[in-house]
Amino acid sequence: MGRTCLLFEQHGLAQQAFALGLTAGFRRMATGTYGGNGAATLGVVVGFRPLALIIFSQVTNRAAACKTNFDSEFTFVFVTGGANLYAADHIISLDAAGFTVGDGTGTANHLNLAENYTYVAFG
Repeated sequence: MGRTCLLFEQHGLAQQAFALGLTAGFRRMATGTYGGNGAATLGVVVGFRPLALIIFSQVTNRAAACKTNFDSEFTFVFVTGGANLYAADHIISLDAAGFTVGDGTGTANHLNLAENYTYVAFG
């Protein structure tokens, strides 16, 4: 597991996002929102290639997810009331100017449902 995801799992997502960006030596940080559309993939532009990314659903009791440039095709998913897991097709890639999310290939808590999401990207 990437060091970023491990930190968030141990200490809580929202409280640690800004502190992690400072202590891990990231030079850039961007926050924003996007609306899922239910498609197989959705690209989101943040203006730089993220090295680490955290996404929260704005719907209560949904999963949050974290991906680093060390995690290959897998995303660490924090499931509310369930078991945390590594899964494919959630955050598909960290791209040159943003990231791409997927439809989760059959999972209920993926990152491209027709709802709003908040992200924190570090680069």
